[in-house]
Amino acid sequence: MEITKSQKKHLRELVAIAYERDLFRCLNIVKNSFDKWENNEITVWDVNDKIHQFHNDIALELYKSYVDINDPLLSVAFGLRQGVLDISEVNINCRPMVEELLTLFKNKE
Repeated sequence: MEITKSQKKHLRELVAIAYERDLFRCLNIVKNSFDKWENNEITVWDVNDKIHQFHNDIALELYKSYVDINDPLLSVAFGLRQGVLDISEVNINCRPMVEELLTLFKNKE
C-alpha cells in the first residue's frame, strides 16, 4: 500500500509526539534518581550511572527507533507498542496500515 503525502505528514507528526513522550517517560527515571539522591536514598555514583545508562543506551535506542529508522509507519507502531501513543490518535485513513503492521508484529511474537 502506497502512503500519500498527507498520511506521511500525519505519521511524522505522531512520531514526533511519541518520541517526545518516550523521552519524557525515560527522563523521569533519571529525575527520580536525582530525587532519591537528594533524599539520601542513593549515592551520587548511582545517579551518575543512571545518567550514563540513559545517555548511552536508552536515548540512543529511542533515537534509532523514532528518527534513525526513517520509516514513520514503523516508528508509529513502535510508539503504540511502547504505550506512548494510542490508536485513537492515528487518523482513520492511516489506521488500517498501522493496525496491519501491529498484527504482523503480534504474529511474530
